[in-house]
Amino acid sequence: VILAGRLAATCERAVATLALAWLGFLMLANAVFHLVATVVHARYCPGVVTAAVLYLPYFAWFFWLVIRHLRVPLLIAVVVVLLSSAPMAAHGYLIAFRGQRLF
Repeated sequence: VILAGRLAATCERAVATLALAWLGFLMLANAVFHLVATVVHARYCPGVVTAAVLYLPYFAWFFWLVIRHLRVPLLIAVVVVLLSSAPMAAHGYLIAFRGQRLF
């Protein structure tokens, strides 16, 4: 988390875009997985509080920082986040909806 903030402070678009991809994979997809799993299973899913209180707000702040201050085009940022979060989203889908794991 600190690393991503420092990378954004470099004012380099490419570095910030890579950090956005990394956070999309680690934070956004993970947060969405925990929130969806809690709703689907209608019970508490460990990690949902961390996802809602820490991951989503931090990712939203970082996404805003990359778009507004570093001027990465919105379309590029969205595509980067969607592509980078796809593996975690696929794994989360298998766990939440099929009861399977990749490994």
